[in-house]
Amino acid sequence: MTRSHQQAGKKYEQSKFAVRCGRGAKLAVCAIAVLALVAMLAPDSTAQLTTQLNGSVTDASGASVAGAQITLTDLGTNAQRATTSNASGLYQFLDVPPGDYKMNATAKGFAQFAVAKITLLVKLPATVNIKFQVAGATTEVTVEGEAPLINRTDATLGNVVEGDQLAELPIPDRNVVTMLSLQPGVSYLGNQTLETQATDTRAGAVNGLRSDQSNVTLDGIGVNDENNGYSFYSVLNVPPDSVEEFRVTTANSNADSGYSSGAQVSLVTKRGSNAFHGSAYEYNRNTIFSANDPFLKASDIENGYSNTPPKLLRNVFGATIGGPVKKDRLFFFANYEGFRDAEGTSVLRTVPSASLRAGVLEYQCETASNCPGNSVQGTDGNTYTVPAGDYALGIVNGTNEITTMDPLGLGPSPLIQQVLNQYPASNVFYGDGLNTLGYRFSSNADTTKNTYILRADYHINASGSESLFWRGQIQNENEPQQQQFPGQAANSTIVDDSRGSTIGLNSLIRSNLINDFRWGLVRQGGQQAGVSPYPAVLLNGIDNLVPFTRSTTFFVPVNQFTDTLNWTKKNHTIEFGADLFIIRNDRSSYDDSFSDIQT
Repeated sequence: MTRSHQQAGKKYEQSKFAVRCGRGAKLAVCAIAVLALVAMLAPDSTAQLTTQLNGSVTDASGASVAGAQITLTDLGTNAQRATTSNASGLYQFLDVPPGDYKMNATAKGFAQFAVAKITLLVKLPATVNIKFQVAGATTEVTVEGEAPLINRTDATLGNVVEGDQLAELPIPDRNVVTMLSLQPGVSYLGNQTLETQATDTRAGAVNGLRSDQSNVTLDGIGVNDENNGYSFYSVLNVPPDSVEEFRVTTANSNADSGYSSGAQVSLVTKRGSNAFHGSAYEYNRNTIFSANDPFLKASDIENGYSNTPPKLLRNVFGATIGGPVKKDRLFFFANYEGFRDAEGTSVLRTVPSASLRAGVLEYQCETASNCPGNSVQGTDGNTYTVPAGDYALGIVNGTNEITTMDPLGLGPSPLIQQVLNQYPASNVFYGDGLNTLGYRFSSNADTTKNTYILRADYHINASGSESLFWRGQIQNENEPQQQQFPGQAANSTIVDDSRGSTIGLNSLIRSNLINDFRWGLVRQGGQQAGVSPYPAVLLNGIDNLVPFTRSTTFFVPVNQFTDTLNWTKKNHTIEFGADLFIIRNDRSSYDDSFSDIQT
Protein backbone atom coordinates (compact mmCIF):
# COMPACT_ATOMS: atom_id res chain seq x y z
CA MET A 1 0.00 0.00 0.00
CA THR A 2 1.44 3.39 -1.02
CA ARG A 3 0.24 6.83 -0.06
CA SER A 4 1.52 10.18 -1.37
CA HIS A 5 0.97 13.77 -0.37
CA GLN A 6 2.31 17.18 -1.34
CA GLN A 7 4.35 18.98 1.28
CA ALA A 8 5.95 22.38 0.67
CA GLY A 9 5.82 21.81 -3.08
CA LYS A 10 7.77 18.52 -2.89
CA LYS A 11 6.52 14.96 -3.23
CA TYR A 12 6.86 12.87 -0.09
CA GLU A 13 5.75 9.22 -0.16
CA GLN A 14 4.99 6.73 2.58
CA SER A 15 4.83 3.01 1.88
CA LYS A 16 3.36 0.64 4.47
CA PHE A 17 3.12 -3.10 4.74
CA ALA A 18 1.45 -4.81 7.67
CA VAL A 19 0.08 -8.22 8.53
CA ARG A 20 -2.83 -8.44 10.97
CA CYS A 21 -3.93 -11.44 13.00
CA GLY A 22 -7.12 -10.39 14.75
CA ARG A 23 -9.95 -11.96 16.70
CA GLY A 24 -10.96 -15.23 15.11
CA ALA A 25 -7.77 -15.59 13.04
CA LYS A 26 -6.13 -19.02 13.13
CA LEU A 27 -2.86 -19.27 15.00
CA ALA A 28 -1.18 -21.09 12.11
CA VAL A 29 -1.97 -18.27 9.70
CA CYS A 30 -0.56 -15.75 12.17
CA ALA A 31 2.59 -17.81 12.63
CA ILE A 32 3.17 -18.04 8.87
CA ALA A 33 2.73 -14.28 8.56
CA VAL A 34 5.23 -13.63 11.34
CA LEU A 35 7.78 -16.01 9.82
CA ALA A 36 7.41 -14.28 6.49
CA LEU A 37 8.15 -10.97 8.09
CA VAL A 38 11.18 -12.35 9.89
CA ALA A 39 12.48 -13.58 6.57
CA MET A 40 12.18 -10.01 5.30
CA LEU A 41 14.27 -8.81 8.27
CA ALA A 42 11.42 -6.64 9.51
CA PRO A 43 9.19 -8.17 12.16
CA ASP A 44 6.82 -5.38 13.28
CA SER A 45 3.37 -3.72 13.42
CA THR A 46 1.35 -1.23 15.40
CA ALA A 47 2.28 2.13 16.90
CA GLN A 48 -1.05 2.96 18.47
CA LEU A 49 0.34 5.08 21.30
CA THR A 50 2.82 7.23 19.37
CA THR A 51 2.77 9.96 16.75
CA GLN A 52 5.11 11.54 14.21
CA LEU A 53 6.54 14.90 13.21
CA ASN A 54 7.73 15.83 9.73
CA GLY A 55 8.37 18.85 7.57
CA SER A 56 10.56 20.54 5.01
CA VAL A 57 13.79 22.54 5.49
CA THR A 58 14.29 25.57 3.24
CA ASP A 59 16.24 28.84 3.14
CA ALA A 60 14.78 32.33 2.86
CA SER A 61 14.33 31.93 -0.91
CA GLY A 62 12.46 28.62 -0.58
CA ALA A 63 15.31 26.40 -1.80
CA SER A 64 15.75 23.04 -0.08
CA VAL A 65 18.45 22.68 2.56
CA ALA A 66 20.01 19.22 2.79
CA GLY A 67 22.07 17.94 5.72
CA ALA A 68 20.46 20.17 8.37
CA GLN A 69 20.87 18.79 11.90
CA ILE A 70 17.50 18.66 13.71
CA THR A 71 17.06 17.79 17.39
CA LEU A 72 13.74 17.08 19.16
CA THR A 73 13.79 17.26 22.97
CA ASP A 74 11.04 16.06 25.33
CA LEU A 75 10.31 18.96 27.70
CA GLY A 76 9.21 16.59 30.45
CA THR A 77 12.02 14.03 30.47
CA ASN A 78 14.83 15.68 28.43
CA ALA A 79 14.96 12.66 26.11
CA GLN A 80 16.34 13.62 22.70
CA ARG A 81 15.89 12.45 19.13
CA ALA A 82 18.07 13.68 16.25
CA THR A 83 17.81 13.41 12.49
CA THR A 84 19.15 15.03 9.32
CA SER A 85 17.23 16.51 6.41
CA ASN A 86 17.63 14.46 3.23
CA ALA A 87 18.64 15.55 -0.26
CA SER A 88 15.16 16.92 -0.88
CA GLY A 89 15.21 18.94 2.34
CA LEU A 90 12.72 16.72 4.15
CA TYR A 91 12.91 15.34 7.70
CA GLN A 92 10.87 12.92 9.84
CA PHE A 93 10.58 11.83 13.46
CA LEU A 94 8.62 8.56 13.73
CA ASP A 95 7.19 6.70 16.76
CA VAL A 96 7.38 9.74 19.02
CA PRO A 97 5.47 9.56 22.34
CA PRO A 98 2.81 12.29 22.53
CA GLY A 99 3.73 15.28 24.66
CA ASP A 100 5.38 18.71 24.59
CA TYR A 101 8.70 19.11 22.78
CA LYS A 102 11.18 21.75 21.72
CA MET A 103 13.01 21.59 18.40
CA ASN A 104 16.38 22.99 17.32
CA ALA A 105 17.78 22.97 13.79
CA THR A 106 21.23 24.01 12.57
CA ALA A 107 22.86 24.13 9.15
CA LYS A 108 26.15 25.53 7.91
CA GLY A 109 25.86 29.18 6.94
CA PHE A 110 22.47 29.68 8.57
CA ALA A 111 21.29 31.01 11.92
CA GLN A 112 19.94 28.42 14.36
CA PHE A 113 16.21 27.73 14.07
CA ALA A 114 14.27 26.88 17.26
CA VAL A 115 10.68 26.09 18.19
CA ALA A 116 10.13 26.63 21.91
CA LYS A 117 7.14 24.28 22.24
CA ILE A 118 5.54 21.75 19.92
CA THR A 119 2.55 19.78 21.20
CA LEU A 120 2.41 16.36 19.57
CA LEU A 121 -0.87 14.48 19.88
CA VAL A 122 -1.39 10.73 19.77
CA LYS A 123 -1.92 9.26 16.28
CA LEU A 124 -2.12 12.76 14.76
CA PRO A 125 0.90 13.36 12.50
CA ALA A 126 2.16 16.95 12.77
CA THR A 127 4.03 19.13 10.28
CA VAL A 128 6.52 21.87 11.21
CA ASN A 129 8.41 23.46 8.33
CA ILE A 130 11.85 24.92 9.05
CA LYS A 131 12.86 28.14 7.28
CA PHE A 132 16.48 29.20 7.84
CA GLN A 133 17.80 32.76 7.81
CA VAL A 134 21.31 33.60 6.64
CA ALA A 135 23.84 33.78 9.48
CA GLY A 136 24.95 37.27 10.31
CA ALA A 137 21.61 38.92 9.79
CA THR A 138 20.45 37.11 12.91
CA THR A 139 21.93 34.55 15.28
CA GLU A 140 18.76 32.59 16.04
CA VAL A 141 15.22 32.34 14.79
CA THR A 142 12.79 31.28 17.53
CA VAL A 143 9.17 30.36 16.89
CA GLU A 144 6.81 30.60 19.86
CA GLY A 145 3.51 28.75 20.38
CA GLU A 146 3.78 26.35 17.48
CA ALA A 147 0.79 23.95 17.69
CA PRO A 148 0.50 21.87 14.50
CA LEU A 149 -3.02 20.45 14.88
CA ILE A 150 -3.76 19.87 11.17
CA ASN A 151 -2.90 16.45 9.81
CA ARG A 152 -1.14 16.96 6.47
CA THR A 153 0.52 13.54 6.43
CA ASP A 154 -2.21 10.95 5.90
CA ALA A 155 -5.93 10.67 5.11
CA THR A 156 -7.18 9.52 8.52
CA LEU A 157 -10.23 11.32 9.90
CA GLY A 158 -10.71 11.84 13.61
CA ASN A 159 -10.12 14.09 16.59
CA VAL A 160 -7.82 14.16 19.57
CA VAL A 161 -9.06 14.78 23.11
CA GLU A 162 -6.34 15.97 25.50
CA GLY A 163 -6.01 15.39 29.22
CA ASP A 164 -7.15 18.93 30.14
CA GLN A 165 -10.32 18.47 28.11
CA LEU A 166 -11.01 15.13 29.80
CA ALA A 167 -10.62 16.76 33.21
CA GLU A 168 -13.04 19.57 32.34
CA LEU A 169 -15.73 17.68 30.43
CA PRO A 170 -18.48 16.00 32.51
CA ILE A 171 -18.25 12.22 32.22
CA PRO A 172 -20.83 10.86 34.70
CA ASP A 173 -19.89 7.17 34.44
CA ARG A 174 -16.13 7.95 34.25
CA ASN A 175 -15.90 5.92 31.01
CA VAL A 176 -13.53 7.79 28.70
CA VAL A 177 -14.42 5.61 25.70
CA THR A 178 -17.93 7.13 25.59
CA MET A 179 -16.25 10.30 24.30
CA LEU A 180 -16.36 8.44 20.99
CA SER A 181 -20.04 9.42 20.86
CA LEU A 182 -19.05 13.09 20.32
CA GLN A 183 -17.25 12.39 17.05
CA PRO A 184 -18.80 13.11 13.62
CA GLY A 185 -20.32 10.04 11.99
CA VAL A 186 -21.01 8.28 15.29
CA SER A 187 -24.48 7.11 16.31
CA TYR A 188 -24.81 6.54 20.06
CA LEU A 189 -27.83 4.72 21.46
CA GLY A 190 -27.01 5.30 25.13
CA ASN A 191 -25.96 3.07 28.00
CA GLN A 192 -27.57 -0.34 28.07
CA THR A 193 -28.61 -2.47 31.00
CA LEU A 194 -27.11 -5.88 31.62
CA GLU A 195 -30.34 -7.47 30.41
CA THR A 196 -30.32 -5.66 27.04
CA GLN A 197 -26.59 -6.21 26.56
CA ALA A 198 -27.14 -9.95 26.78
CA THR A 199 -29.24 -9.91 23.60
CA ASP A 200 -28.19 -6.71 21.81
CA THR A 201 -24.67 -5.29 21.70
CA ARG A 202 -25.56 -2.31 19.53
CA ALA A 203 -24.81 0.60 21.86
CA GLY A 204 -23.89 2.56 18.75
CA ALA A 205 -22.17 2.50 15.40
CA VAL A 206 -19.46 4.43 13.58
CA ASN A 207 -20.30 5.39 9.99
CA GLY A 208 -22.93 2.63 9.91
CA LEU A 209 -20.53 -0.23 10.69
CA ARG A 210 -21.18 -3.01 13.21
CA SER A 211 -20.54 -2.27 16.87
CA ASP A 212 -17.99 -5.06 17.19
CA GLN A 213 -15.83 -3.48 14.46
CA SER A 214 -14.61 -0.73 16.81
CA ASN A 215 -11.12 -1.26 18.19
CA VAL A 216 -10.04 0.24 21.54
CA THR A 217 -6.35 0.19 22.49
CA LEU A 218 -4.67 1.33 25.69
CA ASP A 219 -0.97 2.13 25.37
CA GLY A 220 -0.92 0.19 22.10
CA ILE A 221 -2.61 -2.99 23.38
CA GLY A 222 -6.23 -3.96 22.65
CA VAL A 223 -8.70 -3.78 25.55
CA ASN A 224 -11.78 -4.97 23.65
CA ASP A 225 -14.46 -7.32 24.93
CA GLU A 226 -13.58 -10.44 22.93
CA ASN A 227 -16.85 -12.21 23.78
CA ASN A 228 -19.49 -9.61 23.04
CA GLY A 229 -17.85 -6.93 20.91
CA TYR A 230 -19.44 -4.02 22.77
CA SER A 231 -18.68 -0.60 21.32
CA PHE A 232 -17.92 2.33 23.64
CA TYR A 233 -16.38 -0.15 26.07
CA SER A 234 -12.97 -1.03 27.49
CA VAL A 235 -12.35 -4.22 29.47
CA LEU A 236 -10.00 -2.23 31.72
CA ASN A 237 -11.35 0.83 33.52
CA VAL A 238 -9.86 4.03 32.14
CA PRO A 239 -10.32 6.85 34.68
CA PRO A 240 -10.16 10.25 32.94
CA ASP A 241 -7.41 11.43 35.30
CA SER A 242 -5.13 8.60 34.14
CA VAL A 243 -5.36 9.47 30.44
CA GLU A 244 -2.86 11.82 28.80
CA GLU A 245 -4.98 12.00 25.65
CA PHE A 246 -6.70 9.84 23.09
CA ARG A 247 -7.58 9.98 19.44
CA VAL A 248 -10.60 8.54 17.69
CA THR A 249 -10.07 7.67 14.03
CA THR A 250 -13.51 7.30 12.49
CA ALA A 251 -12.50 6.69 8.87
CA ASN A 252 -9.55 5.93 6.55
CA SER A 253 -7.46 4.15 9.20
CA ASN A 254 -3.90 3.26 8.35
CA ALA A 255 -2.65 -0.32 8.29
CA ASP A 256 -0.91 0.23 11.63
CA SER A 257 -4.13 1.21 13.41
CA GLY A 258 -5.80 -2.14 13.90
CA TYR A 259 -7.50 -5.15 12.42
CA SER A 260 -11.08 -3.88 12.27
CA SER A 261 -13.00 -1.55 9.99
CA GLY A 262 -14.75 0.59 12.63
CA ALA A 263 -13.53 3.35 14.89
CA GLN A 264 -9.94 3.15 16.15
CA VAL A 265 -9.79 4.52 19.71
CA SER A 266 -6.20 5.03 20.89
CA LEU A 267 -5.76 5.88 24.58
CA VAL A 268 -2.45 6.84 26.18
CA THR A 269 -1.72 6.71 29.92
CA LYS A 270 -0.05 9.68 31.56
CA ARG A 271 3.72 9.49 32.09
CA GLY A 272 5.97 10.77 34.81
CA SER A 273 8.42 13.60 34.13
CA ASN A 274 11.31 15.41 35.81
CA ALA A 275 8.82 17.47 37.80
CA PHE A 276 6.44 15.99 40.36
CA HIS A 277 2.79 16.46 39.55
CA GLY A 278 -0.39 15.12 41.03
CA SER A 279 -4.04 15.70 41.82
CA ALA A 280 -6.80 14.73 44.21
CA TYR A 281 -10.47 14.77 43.33
CA GLU A 282 -13.92 13.86 44.52
CA TYR A 283 -17.35 14.01 42.89
CA ASN A 284 -20.52 13.60 44.94
CA ARG A 285 -24.17 13.28 44.02
CA ASN A 286 -27.04 12.81 46.51
CA THR A 287 -30.83 12.57 46.54
CA ILE A 288 -31.67 15.87 48.25
CA PHE A 289 -33.42 17.26 45.17
CA SER A 290 -34.43 13.95 43.57
CA ALA A 291 -38.03 13.15 42.62
CA ASN A 292 -39.64 9.86 43.50
CA ASP A 293 -40.36 7.21 40.92
CA PRO A 294 -44.01 7.87 39.84
CA PHE A 295 -45.08 4.25 40.28
CA LEU A 296 -43.36 3.92 43.63
CA LYS A 297 -44.84 7.25 44.71
CA ALA A 298 -48.37 6.08 43.85
CA SER A 299 -47.81 2.86 45.78
CA ASP A 300 -46.44 4.75 48.80
CA ILE A 301 -49.37 7.17 48.91
CA GLU A 302 -51.97 4.43 48.43
CA ASN A 303 -50.56 2.42 51.32
CA GLY A 304 -49.96 5.37 53.63
CA TYR A 305 -46.15 5.36 53.32
CA SER A 306 -44.02 8.51 53.15
CA ASN A 307 -43.25 9.83 49.68
CA THR A 308 -39.54 9.04 49.75
CA PRO A 309 -37.55 8.76 46.49
CA PRO A 310 -35.25 5.76 45.98
CA LYS A 311 -31.78 6.33 47.37
CA LEU A 312 -29.06 7.46 44.97
CA LEU A 313 -25.77 8.43 46.58
CA ARG A 314 -22.83 8.48 44.16
CA ASN A 315 -19.29 9.23 45.25
CA VAL A 316 -16.21 9.13 42.99
CA PHE A 317 -12.83 9.95 44.49
CA GLY A 318 -9.19 9.39 43.72
CA ALA A 319 -5.68 10.73 43.40
CA THR A 320 -2.81 10.78 40.92
CA ILE A 321 0.90 11.31 41.35
CA GLY A 322 3.81 11.23 38.92
CA GLY A 323 7.43 12.25 38.89
CA PRO A 324 11.05 11.14 38.66
CA VAL A 325 12.69 8.24 40.44
CA LYS A 326 15.98 9.17 38.79
CA LYS A 327 16.13 12.44 36.88
CA ASP A 328 16.21 12.10 33.10
CA ARG A 329 16.18 8.28 33.35
CA LEU A 330 13.40 6.69 35.43
CA PHE A 331 9.86 8.04 35.91
CA PHE A 332 6.59 6.82 37.42
CA PHE A 333 2.88 7.62 37.38
CA ALA A 334 0.16 6.19 39.65
CA ASN A 335 -3.60 6.61 39.86
CA TYR A 336 -6.19 5.27 42.29
CA GLU A 337 -9.89 5.78 41.80
CA GLY A 338 -12.73 4.62 44.01
CA PHE A 339 -16.42 4.51 43.17
CA ARG A 340 -19.19 4.11 45.73
CA ASP A 341 -22.81 3.98 44.65
CA ALA A 342 -25.78 3.47 46.98
CA GLU A 343 -28.79 3.21 44.71
CA GLY A 344 -32.41 2.25 45.17
CA THR A 345 -34.53 1.08 42.22
CA SER A 346 -38.26 0.52 41.96
CA VAL A 347 -38.95 -3.24 41.86
CA LEU A 348 -42.28 -4.95 41.19
CA ARG A 349 -42.81 -8.55 42.30
CA THR A 350 -45.76 -10.91 41.83
CA VAL A 351 -47.21 -12.13 45.14
CA PRO A 352 -50.24 -14.30 46.10
CA SER A 353 -53.55 -12.58 46.85
CA ALA A 354 -55.19 -12.93 50.26
CA SER A 355 -57.76 -15.36 48.86
CA LEU A 356 -55.09 -17.64 47.35
CA ARG A 357 -53.26 -17.77 50.68
CA ALA A 358 -56.56 -19.06 52.18
CA GLY A 359 -56.85 -21.84 49.61
CA VAL A 360 -59.44 -20.06 47.43
CA LEU A 361 -59.03 -20.19 43.64
CA GLU A 362 -60.65 -17.49 41.53
CA TYR A 363 -61.11 -17.36 37.76
CA GLN A 364 -62.86 -15.28 35.16
CA CYS A 365 -65.87 -16.90 33.51
CA GLU A 366 -65.94 -17.28 29.74
CA THR A 367 -69.54 -16.07 29.72
CA ALA A 368 -70.10 -13.33 32.30
CA SER A 369 -73.88 -13.88 32.42
CA ASN A 370 -73.31 -17.39 33.75
CA CYS A 371 -71.42 -16.03 36.78
CA PRO A 372 -73.46 -13.65 38.90
CA GLY A 373 -70.71 -13.69 41.53
CA ASN A 374 -70.48 -15.82 44.65
CA SER A 375 -69.04 -16.06 48.14
CA VAL A 376 -66.91 -18.89 49.60
CA GLN A 377 -65.05 -19.52 52.81
CA GLY A 378 -61.27 -19.92 52.96
CA THR A 379 -59.23 -22.25 55.12
CA ASP A 380 -58.54 -19.27 57.38
CA GLY A 381 -62.28 -19.02 58.21
CA ASN A 382 -62.80 -15.74 56.35
CA THR A 383 -65.42 -15.25 53.65
CA TYR A 384 -64.25 -14.16 50.17
CA THR A 385 -66.72 -12.64 47.71
CA VAL A 386 -66.06 -12.16 43.98
CA PRO A 387 -67.99 -9.81 41.66
CA ALA A 388 -70.18 -10.81 38.74
CA GLY A 389 -68.24 -12.34 35.88
CA ASP A 390 -65.83 -14.18 38.21
CA TYR A 391 -66.19 -17.40 40.17
CA ALA A 392 -64.46 -18.60 43.33
CA LEU A 393 -63.74 -22.15 44.48
CA GLY A 394 -63.55 -22.63 48.23
CA ILE A 395 -65.52 -24.04 51.18
CA VAL A 396 -69.27 -24.01 50.62
CA ASN A 397 -71.62 -25.45 53.27
CA GLY A 398 -68.66 -27.16 54.94
CA THR A 399 -67.46 -28.85 51.72
CA ASN A 400 -64.21 -27.79 50.09
CA GLU A 401 -64.92 -27.65 46.35
CA ILE A 402 -61.23 -27.94 45.46
CA THR A 403 -60.91 -31.15 47.53
CA THR A 404 -63.97 -32.55 45.79
CA MET A 405 -62.50 -31.81 42.35
CA ASP A 406 -59.08 -33.30 43.24
CA PRO A 407 -58.86 -36.94 42.00
CA LEU A 408 -56.69 -37.73 45.01
CA GLY A 409 -58.94 -35.81 47.36
CA LEU A 410 -56.06 -33.82 48.83
CA GLY A 411 -57.29 -30.27 48.29
CA PRO A 412 -55.25 -27.19 49.29
CA SER A 413 -51.85 -28.15 50.71
CA PRO A 414 -51.17 -26.74 54.20
CA LEU A 415 -47.44 -26.70 53.37
CA ILE A 416 -47.95 -24.59 50.23
CA GLN A 417 -50.26 -22.27 52.15
CA GLN A 418 -47.58 -21.91 54.80
CA VAL A 419 -45.15 -20.76 52.08
CA LEU A 420 -47.71 -18.39 50.55
CA ASN A 421 -48.37 -16.76 53.91
CA GLN A 422 -44.70 -15.76 54.14
CA TYR A 423 -45.03 -13.36 51.19
CA PRO A 424 -45.61 -9.66 51.93
CA ALA A 425 -49.14 -8.37 51.33
CA SER A 426 -49.76 -6.85 47.89
CA ASN A 427 -49.76 -3.06 47.51
CA VAL A 428 -50.46 -2.57 43.76
CA PHE A 429 -52.81 -4.12 41.22
CA TYR A 430 -50.71 -6.52 39.14
CA GLY A 431 -50.60 -10.17 38.09
CA ASP A 432 -53.93 -11.68 37.06
CA GLY A 433 -55.74 -9.45 39.56
CA LEU A 434 -57.46 -12.46 41.14
CA ASN A 435 -55.03 -15.02 42.51
CA THR A 436 -51.88 -12.93 42.10
CA LEU A 437 -51.23 -9.25 42.71
CA GLY A 438 -48.20 -6.97 42.84
CA TYR A 439 -45.81 -5.78 45.50
CA ARG A 440 -43.67 -2.71 44.71
CA PHE A 441 -40.71 -1.58 46.81
CA SER A 442 -37.39 0.21 46.57
CA SER A 443 -34.49 -2.21 46.26
CA ASN A 444 -31.27 -0.79 47.67
CA ALA A 445 -27.83 -1.91 46.51
CA ASP A 446 -24.34 -0.62 47.34
CA THR A 447 -21.86 -0.81 44.46
CA THR A 448 -18.12 -0.68 45.10
CA LYS A 449 -15.39 -0.21 42.48
CA ASN A 450 -11.65 0.27 42.94
CA THR A 451 -9.08 0.85 40.19
CA TYR A 452 -5.29 0.86 40.67
CA ILE A 453 -2.94 1.97 37.86
CA LEU A 454 0.86 2.19 37.88
CA ARG A 455 3.18 3.12 35.02
CA ALA A 456 6.99 3.27 34.89
CA ASP A 457 9.17 4.67 32.07
CA TYR A 458 12.91 3.99 31.87
CA HIS A 459 15.46 5.50 29.50
CA ILE A 460 18.00 2.72 29.05
CA ASN A 461 20.61 5.16 27.77
CA ALA A 462 21.11 8.84 28.56
CA SER A 463 19.72 10.13 25.25
CA GLY A 464 16.51 8.12 25.57
CA SER A 465 16.95 6.43 22.18
CA GLU A 466 16.40 3.12 23.99
CA SER A 467 13.35 3.37 26.24
CA LEU A 468 11.30 0.84 28.16
CA PHE A 469 7.90 1.24 29.80
CA TRP A 470 5.57 -0.90 31.89
CA ARG A 471 1.96 -0.32 32.76
CA GLY A 472 -0.04 -2.44 35.20
CA GLN A 473 -3.65 -2.27 36.36
CA ILE A 474 -5.92 -4.18 38.68
CA GLN A 475 -9.56 -3.48 39.43
CA ASN A 476 -12.18 -4.86 41.78
CA GLU A 477 -15.86 -4.26 41.24
CA ASN A 478 -18.86 -5.56 43.15
CA GLU A 479 -22.27 -4.57 41.83
CA PRO A 480 -25.21 -6.13 43.69
CA GLN A 481 -28.35 -6.62 41.62
CA GLN A 482 -31.96 -6.17 42.77
CA GLN A 483 -33.28 -7.70 45.96
CA GLN A 484 -35.96 -10.33 45.70
CA PHE A 485 -37.88 -8.79 48.60
CA PRO A 486 -37.01 -6.16 51.25
CA GLY A 487 -34.52 -7.29 53.87
CA GLN A 488 -33.05 -10.03 51.70
CA ALA A 489 -29.71 -10.30 49.97
CA ALA A 490 -29.36 -9.34 46.33
CA ASN A 491 -30.40 -11.95 43.77
CA SER A 492 -26.85 -11.91 42.42
CA THR A 493 -23.73 -9.78 42.40
CA ILE A 494 -21.78 -8.79 39.29
CA VAL A 495 -18.07 -9.15 40.07
CA ASP A 496 -15.31 -7.79 37.80
CA ASP A 497 -11.67 -8.40 38.65
CA SER A 498 -10.15 -7.77 35.21
CA ARG A 499 -6.51 -6.78 35.10
CA GLY A 500 -3.82 -6.03 32.55
CA SER A 501 -0.12 -5.49 32.07
CA THR A 502 1.81 -3.98 29.15
CA ILE A 503 5.53 -3.83 28.39
CA GLY A 504 6.96 -1.74 25.55
CA LEU A 505 10.47 -1.32 24.15
CA ASN A 506 11.24 1.49 21.71
CA SER A 507 14.62 1.31 20.00
CA LEU A 508 16.14 4.01 17.81
CA ILE A 509 18.55 1.73 15.94
CA ARG A 510 19.60 4.53 13.59
CA SER A 511 18.09 7.92 12.87
CA ASN A 512 16.22 6.30 9.95
CA LEU A 513 15.47 2.91 11.56
CA ILE A 514 13.12 2.59 14.55
CA ASN A 515 11.72 -0.53 16.17
CA ASP A 516 8.77 -0.58 18.57
CA PHE A 517 7.82 -3.77 20.43
CA ARG A 518 4.80 -4.32 22.68
CA TRP A 519 3.58 -7.24 24.76
CA GLY A 520 0.34 -7.05 26.62
CA LEU A 521 -1.71 -9.41 28.76
CA VAL A 522 -5.30 -8.34 29.37
CA ARG A 523 -7.26 -10.80 31.48
CA GLN A 524 -10.97 -10.10 31.42
CA GLY A 525 -12.47 -11.76 34.47
CA GLY A 526 -15.99 -11.66 35.75
CA GLN A 527 -18.67 -13.49 37.63
CA GLN A 528 -22.38 -13.29 38.19
CA ALA A 529 -22.20 -14.52 41.74
CA GLY A 530 -25.49 -16.21 42.56
CA VAL A 531 -26.88 -16.92 46.01
CA SER A 532 -27.53 -20.63 45.48
CA PRO A 533 -26.06 -23.46 43.37
CA TYR A 534 -28.72 -25.97 44.42
CA PRO A 535 -31.98 -27.26 42.87
CA ALA A 536 -35.00 -24.96 43.05
CA VAL A 537 -38.68 -25.45 43.81
CA LEU A 538 -40.61 -22.75 41.93
CA LEU A 539 -44.25 -21.68 42.16
CA ASN A 540 -45.79 -21.01 38.77
CA GLY A 541 -46.93 -17.40 38.26
CA ILE A 542 -45.42 -16.11 41.52
CA ASP A 543 -41.96 -14.72 42.11
CA ASN A 544 -39.63 -16.77 44.26
CA LEU A 545 -39.96 -16.10 47.95
CA VAL A 546 -36.20 -16.25 48.41
CA PRO A 547 -33.46 -15.03 46.02
CA PHE A 548 -32.33 -17.75 43.66
CA THR A 549 -29.55 -17.39 41.07
CA ARG A 550 -26.79 -19.82 40.11
CA SER A 551 -23.25 -18.53 39.59
CA THR A 552 -21.57 -18.06 36.22
CA THR A 553 -17.84 -17.35 35.97
CA PHE A 554 -15.63 -16.49 32.99
CA PHE A 555 -11.97 -15.63 32.37
CA VAL A 556 -10.67 -14.45 28.99
CA PRO A 557 -6.89 -13.94 29.01
CA VAL A 558 -5.58 -12.28 25.83
CA ASN A 559 -1.86 -12.22 25.07
CA GLN A 560 -0.94 -9.75 22.34
CA PHE A 561 2.49 -9.44 20.75
CA THR A 562 2.98 -6.51 18.38
CA ASP A 563 6.07 -5.17 16.69
CA THR A 564 6.72 -2.30 14.26
CA LEU A 565 9.78 -1.44 12.21
CA ASN A 566 9.95 1.97 10.50
CA TRP A 567 12.64 2.47 7.85
CA THR A 568 13.17 5.81 6.13
CA LYS A 569 14.96 5.67 2.78
CA LYS A 570 15.31 9.00 0.99
CA ASN A 571 11.74 10.28 0.44
CA HIS A 572 10.11 6.97 1.41
CA THR A 573 9.08 5.54 4.74
CA ILE A 574 8.46 1.80 4.79
CA GLU A 575 6.71 0.29 7.80
CA PHE A 576 6.62 -3.45 8.51
CA GLY A 577 4.56 -4.97 11.26
CA ALA A 578 2.50 -7.82 12.68
CA ASP A 579 0.15 -8.58 15.57
CA LEU A 580 -0.14 -11.98 17.20
CA PHE A 581 -3.08 -12.72 19.52
CA ILE A 582 -3.38 -15.74 21.77
CA ILE A 583 -6.90 -15.85 23.22
CA ARG A 584 -8.34 -18.36 25.67
CA ASN A 585 -11.91 -18.46 26.95
CA ASP A 586 -12.62 -20.27 30.24
CA ARG A 587 -16.20 -20.47 31.50
CA SER A 588 -18.05 -22.32 34.23
CA SER A 589 -21.71 -22.33 35.25
CA TYR A 590 -24.10 -24.18 37.56
CA ASP A 591 -27.10 -23.50 35.30
CA ASP A 592 -27.25 -27.05 33.90
CA SER A 593 -26.03 -28.86 37.00
CA PHE A 594 -29.38 -29.52 38.72
CA SER A 595 -32.99 -30.31 37.95
CA ASP A 596 -35.65 -27.83 39.10
CA ILE A 597 -39.24 -28.42 40.24
CA GLN A 598 -42.05 -26.10 39.24
CA THR A 599 -45.62 -26.33 40.57
